[in-house]
Amino acid sequence: MPTSHMSKGSALLDKACEGIQSGEVEQSLSELKDSLLDYRAELGPELWSEFAKQHFSEHPIRKIVHQSPFSHRSYTRPRGYAGDAVTLDYIYGDLSPNGLSPFAERVFNWERATPSAEAVRGRRDLLARYIDEAAAATQTPSILAIACGHLRELRLTKAWKQKQSMNFTALDQDQESLTVLRESYGSDVNVVPGSVRSLIAGKQHFADQDLVYAAGLYDYLPLPVARRLTALMFQMLKPGGRLLVANFHPGLIDIGAMETTMNWWLIYRNESEMAELTGEIENAQIAEQKIFRDQGDNLVYLDLKRG
Repeated sequence: MPTSHMSKGSALLDKACEGIQSGEVEQSLSELKDSLLDYRAELGPELWSEFAKQHFSEHPIRKIVHQSPFSHRSYTRPRGYAGDAVTLDYIYGDLSPNGLSPFAERVFNWERATPSAEAVRGRRDLLARYIDEAAAATQTPSILAIACGHLRELRLTKAWKQKQSMNFTALDQDQESLTVLRESYGSDVNVVPGSVRSLIAGKQHFADQDLVYAAGLYDYLPLPVARRLTALMFQMLKPGGRLLVANFHPGLIDIGAMETTMNWWLIYRNESEMAELTGEIENAQIAEQKIFRDQGDNLVYLDLKRG
């Protein structure tokens, strides 16, 4: 990395360290988040990747911020990927770490209040509403959640609370998440090990679903894979069934901080890029298509109804 760029990046991190150590924790983290977003745009992809992955890791601020188990877990990826179900449980408030120092707790709480974290909680709530809509339209709806994690949205639904009968299938490749699902829902949810690869390879088949959805999955899928999976998910629906997928928008202001302090790299999509996901579906089969953002303009959703 050119010396001038390295010096500027170091200065941004140095300033955040000084502010944090002087007690201005939240303000310094917020200012760093904004500065990193601007710096990311200034450097371009190649230099930014070098800064975020190498220079940040060697700076003292990493150990300071990673006293929070949220960013530390995301950065170190104990399950091999960022944004695992435990990390999301931190965001949801389903998992509260014990024994944190007052400083670590302040960092942790700041991280949970960022726009990206708020968007993840909003996404969970939206999924719950879609489940309830499917349950209201059909006495015993068939629902499939792909890359479901711990399936925390199901507990928020009226259908679940009222013990409405559902044929609910939860698919994930993370064996530890599948264990939590079995412990949480028992025989009420059909817990299935599986992945995008197994679906695309035709090793797993699902049909006649009232609702098929994927929440955080598409943030990691390149376009050819995302298009193929969207077509497969659409074909799993019965007539009148709905498909819902979510993707973070490239205007998310947390991107710089996520890619440095959390080592959390996503594929971002805007509305036109979400529309491209339908490229392998015949238009005549789509009865209704909606593309919309969440309240904070951080997530984009694709909603398809099969004719």
